[in-house]
Amino acid sequence: MFLLSLRNGYLKRLDWEFCLWLDRNQHALARFLYGHLMKRIGEKSLYPRNFLGFLRDCGLGYIADMEPFRRNAKLKETVFPALDLLKGHALRSYELDDRGNILFLPEE
Repeated sequence: MFLLSLRNGYLKRLDWEFCLWLDRNQHALARFLYGHLMKRIGEKSLYPRNFLGFLRDCGLGYIADMEPFRRNAKLKETVFPALDLLKGHALRSYELDDRGNILFLPEE
């Protein structure tokens, strides 16, 4: 998998110091999301994604399947803090729209 990722060119966009910092500070979910997003964002200026589909793609389908009240609480304690750590490294910001999509705005 590592060699395939290297050949596809997405690893060269990763900031290795930032990856190591996330590891040292026990932010495994943020590190995973960083690699996941960098692979998919590529050179795009915007990466829109169905939010529940994004959660399922990231192995967080159990959160997507929760009742909305419980899902929102779980997102606030896990996913959103992890995404907030990526601001300034991979993301300029991210936004949830009223149609159930998440929009990732990559760093320029």
